[in-house]
Amino acid sequence: MKYFNPLKIINEDEGSDIWDVLIRQQASILTNKHYSWGLNLLKSGLKNLAKDIVVEPRYICKDYRDLFSNYYSKKFKVPSPYCERIHFFAENVNQVALILEPEEYQ
Repeated sequence: MKYFNPLKIINEDEGSDIWDVLIRQQASILTNKHYSWGLNLLKSGLKNLAKDIVVEPRYICKDYRDLFSNYYSKKFKVPSPYCERIHFFAENVNQVALILEPEEYQ
């Protein structure tokens, strides 16, 4: 059975700032000071440019996987090997169109 990776679309229609929504959704990992710093840096640079944010959960990134494997091969506790990929769009995103016709958003 193939695992379907549901996309989370964060847009201005949710009634609040898209960055606040992203921060709330990522709250469990925002305790890491480097992650908070990086997210705030992204927010300051893209605040007026990004209308929608698409979060791709359980993404398998080759670079992350290689670094992860190298670092955690000597540890006794191994966290999840998945990461989340975040896409920023200057226009509103339609979730159905994004899944059926992803080339329209490239």
